[in-house]
Amino acid sequence: MTEWDNFEDHLRASLRRVEAPAGLQERILHAARLRRLRRQLWLRAAAVLLLVISAAAYGVFWRLQVRARQAEQARRQLELAIQITNRRLSQVEQQLSSIGVKTIRFEEVSQ
Repeated sequence: MTEWDNFEDHLRASLRRVEAPAGLQERILHAARLRRLRRQLWLRAAAVLLLVISAAAYGVFWRLQVRARQAEQARRQLELAIQITNRRLSQVEQQLSSIGVKTIRFEEVSQ
């Protein structure tokens, strides 16, 4: 036998059909199911996390909106109070002017 024949025999032996080990198909299918299950679990976890983050962001946004409305209401109330005070001071100034008072002297009262 030549070295070439030896090589061909070796090659034929290497390429001959070999039966799969018992249970190989079940192990492969089981591994595929596990990968699919892990992927589904990961996607569900990501979806839950996204939902939680979205809910938290909405809660913060809603709270900021409530505070903005409260601040706007306080601003309107302050404007109204200033308008009322301004009108009342004008009335007092007119009354004082009608009786001849031009200036009012204020003194600090100590306790």
